[in-house]
Amino acid sequence: MSCILSTEASIGGLKAKLREEFTEVPESKSSHVSEALARALGFDTHAALLAAVRSPNRLPPPEDDYRQLDYEAFRQRLLATERLR
Repeated sequence: MSCILSTEASIGGLKAKLREEFTEVPESKSSHVSEALARALGFDTHAALLAAVRSPNRLPPPEDDYRQLDYEAFRQRLLATERLR
């Protein structure tokens, strides 16, 4: 499993890379990838991820907040979202 520093910049960069690389669902909507990425980082929704990342009093502090990326959770969430289209 990979780890990612959970800042808006690193999450945004990862999302862009995933949209380029993820070939199982070739034309995924940006919002679907956002929701799947949030799930892969342990959040129920993208809104919950943003709230955690943007919180001024978050612990651990942003420079120490690394999260494991769960590829299977990402894949499952993205595929489930795509089936609903």
